[in-house]
Amino acid sequence: MVFSAIADPKLLARFDEWLGNLSAFLRLGISSVLGIGKDEYTLEFRPYGQGVLIPPSPAAPPHEVGLMTLVSAATQEVATDIARYCNPVLLHFPLNADDPLPSFAFPFSPAEVELGRQYEFKLNHVVHLDRPDQLSRLVIETTGEAARG
Repeated sequence: MVFSAIADPKLLARFDEWLGNLSAFLRLGISSVLGIGKDEYTLEFRPYGQGVLIPPSPAAPPHEVGLMTLVSAATQEVATDIARYCNPVLLHFPLNADDPLPSFAFPFSPAEVELGRQYEFKLNHVVHLDRPDQLSRLVIETTGEAARG
């Protein structure tokens, strides 16, 4: 996991475009530089703060976004290698190729945090009901004046 903070107004105004370009750039590099195939890992981006606006306005971009980048692979070593490759890109990836390199922030150093084994819990139950209230019960308890009668 790598967490970075982005506060560039130009980039935040076009955040989804930037994130798509970042993802494509990293995936290409993971393949061509590290030699790791796309089926050997997962790369997930979770932006935090993108929906929080101060002051609230649907037309204004957020002031800052925290970007959590999660890498999963068959081994911790491969996941860490990918996260380390992503590190400088996550710190300096521009919106456009001709823009000067921005500087974002990492909250800690080293920027990569090894999370170890990850487990996913899935629960999928299907129950066919004759009535919508069949799995619940209704209890009415009368208190106070109404209870006395």
